[in-house]
Amino acid sequence: MFSVQLCDANCMTKITRVERKILASQYTILEKLEPQRAQEHAESREILEHGFEANYEDVLQNIYDDPETMSAQECGYVGDVLQMYDMMQTAFKNGQTANVDSKRLKFPGFDGNNETKFMAYARHMRKYGKWSFLDLASQDFNSHAPTKSRYTKMLAEWNASTDKYNLSAADIVRILA
Repeated sequence: MFSVQLCDANCMTKITRVERKILASQYTILEKLEPQRAQEHAESREILEHGFEANYEDVLQNIYDDPETMSAQECGYVGDVLQMYDMMQTAFKNGQTANVDSKRLKFPGFDGNNETKFMAYARHMRKYGKWSFLDLASQDFNSHAPTKSRYTKMLAEWNASTDKYNLSAADIVRILA
C-alpha cells in the first residue's frame, strides 16, 4: 500500500522513492500498452522519476482524495435510491398510474456540485450495465440541485411500503409526496 499523504494547500503530496519507482514503471508499461496516450504517460513517468513534487497532482488528478471516496454504506445508499426509482417505474409500467406524471418517475440524478461522488457512482454503475434500463431525467445523472435529503425521505416512505418491490399507486404517490 502506498503511503501517499495529501496535504493542505501549503504542502505537497509526498511519495517515497520506492513508490515513485513503482509508479514510474507502471507508466512505462502504459506507454507501450496505450500508444495513443504514450506522451501523456511519458510525462507522468518523468514527473515521478525526477520527483517533481509540484506536478504530482497532475499525475494523481483522476484519483479521488479520501474524503471523496465512497464508503460501502454510501454505495448502498445510491443503490437503494436507484432501486426505489426502478420499483416506482416498474409499478407505473404495470398499470399503477394513479395521478402521477411519468416525468416525476424519471431518476433526476444527484447534484454535480454538492453530491458529486454519489453522481459519479451512479454513472459508474450504469456504465457497467447496472440500472441501464432506468429512465433518467438527465443522461449525465446531474440533477443540478441537491437531492440527498429528498431521497432520504423518499427511501423512508419506500421502506414503509407493505411490499416495496410491488408498489401500489398509493405507494408511489406517498413516496413522491
